[in-house]
Amino acid sequence: MAERTLEIGEAARILGISTEAVRKRIKRGSLKAQKNVDGQWLVILDESRLAAGHRDNGGDSVQADAAGVAATMNLVRSSAAIEEALRDEVDILRDEIAFLRDEVSRLEAIIAGLTQNIKMLEAPRQTQLRTSWWQRLKSKLIGG
Repeated sequence: MAERTLEIGEAARILGISTEAVRKRIKRGSLKAQKNVDGQWLVILDESRLAAGHRDNGGDSVQADAAGVAATMNLVRSSAAIEEALRDEVDILRDEIAFLRDEVSRLEAIIAGLTQNIKMLEAPRQTQLRTSWWQRLKSKLIGG
């Protein structure tokens, strides 16, 4: 079977994984690799893996890159929509906070006014309990 030697970045692109994943596979031994004279790792892929990776990536790296760019743009658009929705929510909450602050001030003024009115009220008079008729008669007769 024919084998091809690739740099880690190109192998990652063909396999559809990250360069870090390629390095981990080399370390685990699930990918064959060797160091070149400069000390860089080169991944050794057989033709079947190259074909499978090429098929998985759509057969054309330009198409894969265009799809990646489109996915990124969709993510940016959705992020912008989320950001706008959050900004709207913040504006609504700020308006609600301002309303509640005004309402608290109004209620504090009402409470202060009621407190002043209570101070101005006359104290209740101490009313004598009405004595019964026989106690009144007794006090007239006995004088007490």
